[in-house]
Amino acid sequence: MNLHGTEKENAPGRKRTGQKSNCTGEDDAIMHEDNKTHGNKELRSDNRCIKCFYAEYVNHMLRFFCRYPKIAPDDIMTDADRKNWHVCKTVFDNIESQNADIIRELYVSRDVNFNNAGAQLAVKYGMPEKHIWRLVRTVREQIARERGLI
Repeated sequence: MNLHGTEKENAPGRKRTGQKSNCTGEDDAIMHEDNKTHGNKELRSDNRCIKCFYAEYVNHMLRFFCRYPKIAPDDIMTDADRKNWHVCKTVFDNIESQNADIIRELYVSRDVNFNNAGAQLAVKYGMPEKHIWRLVRTVREQIARERGLI
């Protein structure tokens, strides 16, 4: 109800309570209880997932880097893409090779359901799926920090 005693309409672009979240599979997989902010998302009391502004951008950076790991920097069209590629390379050079392989396989995958790819990698590497998503979150945060997004 608003001040005039009429039913309040949702603002454009806002979800009504009870609607399905638009989170990606990876965000559903690393969702936490309570109202804690963790990684790049927050779970509100109404169970809606809110992704930080940099999440999709960093996912784009990771997909590009993982799909074209051997591209020459001169072949990258824009300065922003060149910087993104170099940031990803820097972060990948500083993590363990097995972790880098897991992230590469996940982002090279063209599986429509990101959750399926994570589950398959967990089986392949013999580790719990939550470890895969924790690794994704950590690498994503490192890239965002290195790129100056956070």
